[in-house]
Amino acid sequence: MRRRHESTWEKLFHYRGVIVVVSVPIFLIIFIILFMPHGEPITDDHVIHHSAADEVNKAVAKMQAAEDKYAVIIDAGSTGSRVHVYRFNSKLELMEIGDNLELFEQLKPGLSSFRENAKGAADSLRPLIDKALTVVPEEVRPTTPIRVGATAGLRLLPGDLADNILEAVRVMLKEYPFAFEADSVKILDGADEGSFAWVTVNYLLGYLGKDIGHTVGVVDLGGGSVQMTYAVPDDVARKAPEGYVRKLSGMGKTYSVYVHSYLGFGLMAARAQVLKAKPAESEGHACLPKGTDDKYVYGTEEVKALALATGGSAKECAQLAARALELGGAVAGDAAPACSFEECTFGGVWSGGRGEGASKLFIASYFFDRAGQLGVIPDAKASSAPVKAKDFAAAAEAACATPLEEVTKKFPQVDQKDAPYMCLDVVYQHKLLTHGFKIDDAAELTLVKQVAYKGKDVEAAWPLGAAIDAISS
Repeated sequence: MRRRHESTWEKLFHYRGVIVVVSVPIFLIIFIILFMPHGEPITDDHVIHHSAADEVNKAVAKMQAAEDKYAVIIDAGSTGSRVHVYRFNSKLELMEIGDNLELFEQLKPGLSSFRENAKGAADSLRPLIDKALTVVPEEVRPTTPIRVGATAGLRLLPGDLADNILEAVRVMLKEYPFAFEADSVKILDGADEGSFAWVTVNYLLGYLGKDIGHTVGVVDLGGGSVQMTYAVPDDVARKAPEGYVRKLSGMGKTYSVYVHSYLGFGLMAARAQVLKAKPAESEGHACLPKGTDDKYVYGTEEVKALALATGGSAKECAQLAARALELGGAVAGDAAPACSFEECTFGGVWSGGRGEGASKLFIASYFFDRAGQLGVIPDAKASSAPVKAKDFAAAAEAACATPLEEVTKKFPQVDQKDAPYMCLDVVYQHKLLTHGFKIDDAAELTLVKQVAYKGKDVEAAWPLGAAIDAISS
């Protein structure tokens, strides 16, 4: 049977689906050519910088930024204020802001310099907060916590001056879109700083979120106080004396953390304590290098600093440093504070039991500084280094035997103003570790200033820990 020949219209109807599929893109191309705005012709000297792929990448980045969490931490210190802005992804990993792992900006003077001018103190923080606004996406600002932690300077203001400044800061913050509560603005005590420093170090090391045995303890030696912080089991926390254990959160886990701040036993404060511990009948002091004749001033206190004619003696100085620790801040001649707990450090302070959370200790701040200046750390550029307590004793022998006029020659990194006290400082550090905290002379410790994270060194300081705590709470 002969097949009938199809007409043109019948063929078009038969293949109508194929025609539609082919023609749609053609018509779209024609539409774009005819109706889209025309730019300048593309030449070698005129390159289109924003392709469709660029716009897609920008949109994805914006969506990602909206999913990330930010925290704004203002460190209001005695000499100036500093803002730290951190960005975290959904896994609480620290993410870059620009080329760095934080936005950091600082300005002077500090809040305490404004004294009676509380509004002026609060307004001094505005440039820092305005800087934070430039990196925190608008859509997440209402859920972004801001904290202002004032440290040493405000603590020393008399009367209600400090409270007035803090209240003025709270009022000022209401003008900004960030999330905060009344206690987000406060004077940090030493225990606050110690707690957040513990969070920072363990986070950067990748230990936060793990069991206690995988965390490290931190001994942070500041100028006015020293803090010891480490995680303890819940059963120890339940039996702990009041005020020694805090709850800290991070990486989906809540820890019971022992923390105590020994006010008056930071390095600068301890100089006065050790200088006052010498026997009354002795005119000179064994902790000072030969040739020292000075007056040491700390706060409102002034103490005579006169060396023995024979110069410094690490052995005799160690006895005086130990005595100062035993007195625990009591006046020489008075009884040292008694220990009313099963185990104490010094000054009648509960030790926390020192379990596995303190089996690995990182020591920071002035420990790191003096170790670098006196050659305990072989690599001057190192941001962390292994050390033993006895290494400080060896450094003390060298420092105490060096006459004052030769200190900065032998130890070029030492400032002239600190030269008379290098012997005292490093002897005190050794006795603080071994006599105060009962750490074995041969125990392995780690000096730390910065911790490597994602190929970049991050300061092992309290603001990062405060940020992690703020977004984890």
